[in-house]
Amino acid sequence: MSPAKGSIKKADQPKTLKLRKFVLGFAIGIVFVLFVFYGIRTFYEEPDWNKMCAGRDPYAVPLGKVPDQIDQSKCDAIMQNENLPCEPQYRMNIYNSTLGCYTVSCNICQMDFDKAKEKYDSDVFIISIVAGGIALFVGVILGVEAVGSGLMFGGVITIFVGVIRNWGHLGNIVKFLILGIVLAALIFIGYKKLKD
Repeated sequence: MSPAKGSIKKADQPKTLKLRKFVLGFAIGIVFVLFVFYGIRTFYEEPDWNKMCAGRDPYAVPLGKVPDQIDQSKCDAIMQNENLPCEPQYRMNIYNSTLGCYTVSCNICQMDFDKAKEKYDSDVFIISIVAGGIALFVGVILGVEAVGSGLMFGGVITIFVGVIRNWGHLGNIVKFLILGIVLAALIFIGYKKLKD
């Protein structure tokens, strides 16, 4: 008697079961990452430059004047002794209609936006480290292989995205420590989970 069409041979059942476990674990991991970051976005609004700064900066060039025809000597004399309370990347030239020349001023709105963005990235970093760490821990102790592997995968990706998002704000020592801790945790998880 020949097997029914579409039935799986007994020898192929372990392969099919492994594939199903892999797909389920992968799906759990991806959905976990999306859940964490959409949750962050839903309940913790990211700073938006258009809401904070758009339209607040004065015109850099006066309307109806040609920049070459402006006498800059008055403003240069005033600005020579001016100490601006901002870093060079936040300085901008603005036309002063009273003096009829360009003065340098601080772009306070951009400074505030950059500080708010850095704080947001740091907070997302902390949230993702905590959420990813919990997922890794639960994935290690969970007895169901597909679910545990999925949570571990999702935890690793969540931590990775959080670290990458905040990477530019971190110093070299902190980066080194984070990489060392993540490496040690992955080796420990691999030893504990995969030693059998």
